[in-house]
Amino acid sequence: MVMYTLLAASAPAAYSGDYVETAIKLYGSPDCTYRISHNNSHVYVQTGGRTDVGGDMAVILDSLAGRGPELSEILRTSSEAVRKLSLLRAVAT
Repeated sequence: MVMYTLLAASAPAAYSGDYVETAIKLYGSPDCTYRISHNNSHVYVQTGGRTDVGGDMAVILDSLAGRGPELSEILRTSSEAVRKLSLLRAVAT
């Protein structure tokens, strides 16, 4: 479920060719660290590696789906990756 949610959150930006490139630490998730990237026109999510941002898994996944606080509030950053990941929220709400 975690990887699927991250993949779904990355899709809206990818549709316009504006791909997400980031790594996120999700405390409480099975693998803890997830890297979102792309190869040509394919978006993928992998586990492991160094992270750029992080937070509680349930809170972040809810935010990506349009529930609870904005992702930028949770992660305390308004980076380009956060902006791109937040596009699904705009579609879902």
